[in-house]
Amino acid sequence: MDESTSKTFFAELMFTALYRTAAVLLTVFLSLSGCSSGGDTQSASTTTTGTSPASNDPSTPATPNTGPGTGGSESTGSDGTIPVHQLADLNGDVTDLALHPDGDIVVAGTFSTYGGQPVPHVIKLRPDGSLAPWTLGVSLINSLPVETAISPDGKVWIAQRQGEVARLWRVSDDGTLDSGFVPVDFLFEESGGGVIPSQVFQLEPIGNGVYVVGTFTRVNGQPRRGLVRISATGQLDGGFNADIASSAYRLAPNPDGTLYVTNFERLDVSVVGSQILYRLNADGSRVSGFSPVNVYTVGFNARIYALARVADDTNDVLIGGGFVLDSSGTVNPLLDPTAIHNLARVNPDGSRDRVQPRPQLGTDSTNTPIVRAIAKTTDGSGDFILTASGIRRFRPDGTPVLGFQVGQTNSVDDTDKLLCMLDGDTIVGGTFTTYNGTSRGHIVRINRDGSQR
Repeated sequence: MDESTSKTFFAELMFTALYRTAAVLLTVFLSLSGCSSGGDTQSASTTTTGTSPASNDPSTPATPNTGPGTGGSESTGSDGTIPVHQLADLNGDVTDLALHPDGDIVVAGTFSTYGGQPVPHVIKLRPDGSLAPWTLGVSLINSLPVETAISPDGKVWIAQRQGEVARLWRVSDDGTLDSGFVPVDFLFEESGGGVIPSQVFQLEPIGNGVYVVGTFTRVNGQPRRGLVRISATGQLDGGFNADIASSAYRLAPNPDGTLYVTNFERLDVSVVGSQILYRLNADGSRVSGFSPVNVYTVGFNARIYALARVADDTNDVLIGGGFVLDSSGTVNPLLDPTAIHNLARVNPDGSRDRVQPRPQLGTDSTNTPIVRAIAKTTDGSGDFILTASGIRRFRPDGTPVLGFQVGQTNSVDDTDKLLCMLDGDTIVGGTFTTYNGTSRGHIVRINRDGSQR
């Protein structure tokens, strides 16, 4: 996929959050596993609906729906916990999932109904699958979100495309605009003077600020390319200047403050395209001693799709996608019989990790399925879940988790989103309408063993 295809690369998405005491009690009570993609941030939240716009002012709240399934309190079981139920169907694709500190699930996408009830493009779901009311500004309701993220303080970041501009908002956990935040605009200007639509591919919280990853050359008029850090008030962080060669696509933070980041464009001018994996310091400079990894991508849909820090103290990173990676970085991987295909573990110095076993997906075979998403667990097990011709779970040593039911969907491109919950369940969202042969409207909750709720 090249720059021109970025205009339609993802359906846009957003979410916001609502703090619920009952859900907090649930997450404290439950001490099982969870997982997240990329960095360490998770999300979960309940959704609700906002309709009946009053004006075109984004600060004007829409009237929240009060139909069935919204409002009220969750019913509790005999042990005081909130029961978990299978999620209802959505009538459109899920483009993002996130876990709020209150334990609710935030879902964003192209849908307009949940369980047959009209909803906005971003909703919050309680742990029992019911809708929870919250209110968004009119502009946020009427525009599709691109990416979302949640700060530790519960504030929600929302990136949307509005014409040729990508705009960043920050809202409170009740959906209203953060009065202390000034929206940030991102613009992509071509070298010849033209303008093409800017795209935000990822938001990654850092403290109460956020990293913004995408295709842009200006931020509120100031020259910046690909990766920036924005404060909680909407200010461009002048202390961070990413030393990358082009627009950025994926980012994974490390506990030591360094960042793994990939570029978006293919930089190789030959038939074989390439992407670069960088490691940056907290100020955006390149980490000394890390050799940027040149990842060769072949074909229209080939690229690095996912980064995920390995859940240990090594600062290693997993990269997944449709690519060929040579073992040493010194030869064309197409001519290297030991080349790694589509899933690799990279050491903190940029070397390829062949000591630690990698997931058994035939990663040294040209028949390896494309890896579209990687989500790492946060329960200390080191397990991770990925999409590669199905939803799969692996141990840190690369062996499949015995007894886990591989999830098969009818999604054409296998670009399902993954969100691991604190109770060990996983939310799967995407373009699918069936899961392991069962009718499911774009979202499903699976148990720790892969079985459906």
